[in-house]
Amino acid sequence: MLQAPAPTGSFTSAASEHEDLTTIWLWSEQKGVVSHETALMLHNLSDVLPRKTHLTLPASWAKRCVRVPKGVVLYHEDVPKKERLQLGANPRDERASDAARLR
Repeated sequence: MLQAPAPTGSFTSAASEHEDLTTIWLWSEQKGVVSHETALMLHNLSDVLPRKTHLTLPASWAKRCVRVPKGVVLYHEDVPKKERLQLGANPRDERASDAARLR
């Protein structure tokens, strides 16, 4: 989302609280889902900041030879759309919020 031009005439975009996750999601060709410990943190189900970003990619990606960004842990599973939640730019695993409802 673009904001009004900065005084210098350049454009700036709205800073995201989780820009690092957006960058990783874009690396995944917008197919990845933030998951595991990272999803728990985003759903406020954990007060511990994960040391690495956990991302689930489609099962078909397991056969790909990709260079994984530093600090990213990959999982391969087809996460159904009904189990995804998109807040902001990054989809995240809805199963983490289901855990909160079961408490």
